[in-house]
Amino acid sequence: MSVSICLIGCGVHATVAHGPSLHHLAREESGIVLSACCDLDAAKAEDFRRTFGFRRSYSSIERMLEEETPDALCLILPPERAVVIMGSLAVHQIPILLEKPPGLTVHDVEMLNEVASRHGTPVQVGFNRRFMPLLTRAQQLLSDLINPEAIWQVNYDMIRWQRTEADFSITAIHGLDASGFVARSPAAKARFHYQSLPPGVTATTVEADCASGALVRCNFLPVGGATLERISIHGSQTSATVDLPIWGSSDKPGLLRIWHNDSLILEERGEGGPDHVQWGFAAQMKAFLDAVRAGAPLRPSLEDAIQPVWLMESMRHGLYESSAPSLAAHAQA
Repeated sequence: MSVSICLIGCGVHATVAHGPSLHHLAREESGIVLSACCDLDAAKAEDFRRTFGFRRSYSSIERMLEEETPDALCLILPPERAVVIMGSLAVHQIPILLEKPPGLTVHDVEMLNEVASRHGTPVQVGFNRRFMPLLTRAQQLLSDLINPEAIWQVNYDMIRWQRTEADFSITAIHGLDASGFVARSPAAKARFHYQSLPPGVTATTVEADCASGALVRCNFLPVGGATLERISIHGSQTSATVDLPIWGSSDKPGLLRIWHNDSLILEERGEGGPDHVQWGFAAQMKAFLDAVRAGAPLRPSLEDAIQPVWLMESMRHGLYESSAPSLAAHAQA
């Protein structure tokens, strides 16, 4: 079964992640048609088309959807723009891959979920950490070794070098989502600690109590001495560490280690390859397109995204304690 794709938003993120992933999949698999790409900047859209092999480029979403009949849409825009555009796209009932975060507030995500559900439009949120090959491998192995109720702690360190933007939470949401994904349990409540650092940057530690009893601790330091993302998982007789192959990190191609009963039972390096593969964007795109072809549910969904967006929003507003907007409905995949 063939599947035609249109992509909206041809900026830097689409250029380094989604464009290469689609180009790679279209070359590797038959039936993937890169129909069109769209950006308000017509020259940027045309450059994107030539670089990644799309058939046509547009500067108007309305015109593109009048002239194209895509089976899937990729929406790669800043969240404040994506929230507005998503509402108008949902009426077309075309499955959508929506770049993270799907909104800046829980209200945004709940509104989008209501609109998408009302029109029967499937939406997958682009939390690419879930699809990083090394983290996927870790999750598969740990699922066989330990039940969610036997996970005691998940620690997630996100360290960056010279990231001085005013709002780091839009990046931090990756750690907030991935840590809950690894814990395999939703959070019920969370506590936040803030540390003011020069030059006017805030480091944040988030502690979340999961329904399973696990404690998830995320440490976000935007102005450390390196670019790192490292996860440790500890539970009943089992521990694991995952050094993720993040862009610009000396940890590439990544390292997974697992201990059981105080013995190291696995030490495995990532397979390497192009950045968009190591970073999980290729696997994320493949999962999206495979689900579209099969008519299968898209995950992570907008409902799944409510948990990390709740934590991101609480962090942005400088809250010290916060309770989940809903516990039962937002369990992780």
